[in-house]
Amino acid sequence: MVYMRILTLLTAFFISACSTFVGPGYRGTSHNIGTTKPIVINRSDYKPLPSDSLLLAWPVGQVSITSKFRTRKRPNHKGLDLDGEMNDPLYAAESGTVIFSGWQRGFGRVVKIKHRQTQAITLYAHMNKILVKKGQQVKKRQKIGKMGRTGRATGTHLHFEVIHDGNHINPEFYLPLQ
Repeated sequence: MVYMRILTLLTAFFISACSTFVGPGYRGTSHNIGTTKPIVINRSDYKPLPSDSLLLAWPVGQVSITSKFRTRKRPNHKGLDLDGEMNDPLYAAESGTVIFSGWQRGFGRVVKIKHRQTQAITLYAHMNKILVKKGQQVKKRQKIGKMGRTGRATGTHLHFEVIHDGNHINPEFYLPLQ
């Protein structure tokens, strides 16, 4: 497991270092080298978070992924869609500070949490009910809302993203295996 993460990080670094030869306008790709946990590098100078620096908990009680992270197909999908029932509890994946709590076009009811140690942000979208307010401190696995289908959603689910330095990273890289 640790070996696979190290291999993935080294591969991502190598590809990032070599991307300067691709020329201007290079936007990066999804890397899937020897693991089912790809990461995405959107800029050639971006260094991904070390996998040990952000160990997230699943934001739902029962994990069922209905749509995975992808950047190669149109449209891009910059997070995970996690299936569930209306009003299932949603949990903070890591401790942090709520930096946004409210309505966002397309996503409906959204909560964004900034995590102090890594400065990463986790985003929780399509919520039916929000239970936290902007500025509030939350702990890992604290209930932050209820699952819903607000915004542009075709069914009840949670859309979950991890963002660092403006780059979307595959959340599966930081979540425990199912």
